[in-house]
Amino acid sequence: MVPKPARPSARGVAIALLRATVSARARGPVPAPFTRSASRGHLGRAQHLNVSINAVLLPLHDPVRVAEEIATIDLMSGGRLSVVVGLGYRYDEFTMAGVELKLGELGLGRGYLEAAAREFADRFDLPALERAAGVALRLASREAFAGSPIHTLLEQSRARLRPLDSLFAARSLSALGPAQREELLAHVTVRTLGPEEMLVTEGEPSRNLFVVKSGLVGVWLEKPSGGGWLVRCCFPGWLLGESSVLGTDDPRCTASLRAERVSEVWILPAAHIRALMREDLAFAQRIAETKQVHRIDSFFSMHETMGQLDVQVRDEVLQCLQRLESFDEETVLLPANTIPAVACLVARGSVELYAPEGSDKPVGVVEPDSFYGVRDAIHQIAPKVMAIARPGTTVAFFDAVRLQQLCERSPEHVVAVLERLG
Repeated sequence: MVPKPARPSARGVAIALLRATVSARARGPVPAPFTRSASRGHLGRAQHLNVSINAVLLPLHDPVRVAEEIATIDLMSGGRLSVVVGLGYRYDEFTMAGVELKLGELGLGRGYLEAAAREFADRFDLPALERAAGVALRLASREAFAGSPIHTLLEQSRARLRPLDSLFAARSLSALGPAQREELLAHVTVRTLGPEEMLVTEGEPSRNLFVVKSGLVGVWLEKPSGGGWLVRCCFPGWLLGESSVLGTDDPRCTASLRAERVSEVWILPAAHIRALMREDLAFAQRIAETKQVHRIDSFFSMHETMGQLDVQVRDEVLQCLQRLESFDEETVLLPANTIPAVACLVARGSVELYAPEGSDKPVGVVEPDSFYGVRDAIHQIAPKVMAIARPGTTVAFFDAVRLQQLCERSPEHVVAVLERLG
């Protein structure tokens, strides 16, 4: 807010930015942006100052009234008003404005509620998700609600937050034999964490593995500018802290782990896990694969295209993961003119693309952290080029049939995102 708009205009300030939020949770309520832009003199007293209102959540207002106000003020100011229009996502904003009743369009109201529900499911904010589901239930019959996307999100979130009864219900530990389980249980402890209590901090020595028993544990990365960034929330069954048993002699925590609600965590001393890994190479491989899956999951959350998907959809894509494989020599991954049974994500090294008959030079290169063959696998298209892994390359393979099944049960925007992967 600019308290004296004439003075900044005289000093060369070109634009004043105004917020337009009705929710008190968004740094305080600041309603009636058009009235403020005119009555406080931003456009009246300062003859050369532009005003931008960010952002008017159009579903929460009468669109005809908004258009009238914008046109009137814009004409009065000589075209110096600009407005950013948004859909919004906060539960409070939808509740306070009464979208579903004020607009009188139940379908439109349900669409906005679904957007809010996806946001809450992404954060595993079960109380907020349940409130959104309650609003959706009031808008629909019980039969219609039972098959709705919001009901599906609610049931999925509840299922994932169900506590584990046994440590060995965790996928990475489920194949251990009776003697190994007995040995491990002799050294396992359980820790209860309060909301926002830190389990480990990024950069400190990594001495234990952890399995989430109940609640929700957030994985946080430090920002260069300070503060933290929530990469994902881990529900019961997640194995964390693999760096303590893989890699260097002085392992460090690669992220901070924080309880997002009251949570219980099994603590597994790294020394005993390493001993089991030396005895059981298949177990060691599962731990290493878990580390790679977590790396892929982090990559998904930061990927420009995959990051557009809800965390539960990203988890479904991870469930399509067939295997991780490293190559010491040149290896044909996908032959030309053959419908692929897998799609690829290059984790390390590179994959070169060659025409079946032609130059020895590749026609393209798939670099690390890039996908290849997703669109072909989904639509069963035979590529015209051959994909060859270079020595030292590690590739994650995603099963084509599972990807197709995921697309069949997913909304169109999910399929569109997957198609853009390559």
